[in-house]
Amino acid sequence: MMAPIMNDLRTAAKASSLSQAEISRALGLVPSQICQFYAGTRGLSVEKAEQLAEFLGLEIVARPKGNKGKSKPKKKGK
Repeated sequence: MMAPIMNDLRTAAKASSLSQAEISRALGLVPSQICQFYAGTRGLSVEKAEQLAEFLGLEIVARPKGNKGKSKPKKKGK
């Protein structure tokens, strides 16, 4: 799911000293798209998310999902 990544990017962008206009220019988007992204009413494509991360000095990392507290099924003995 991309929502956690978008939330992290949104938080980082808002915390940066960069204006929405600077970010929109860097990503090749119109300012209203960045405004909508900041408001949480619009996401970004994977490509634009990667560009934003790079522009903010971040990286997006894929890692295996955790087990979320579930135990592995036990094998039946012979």
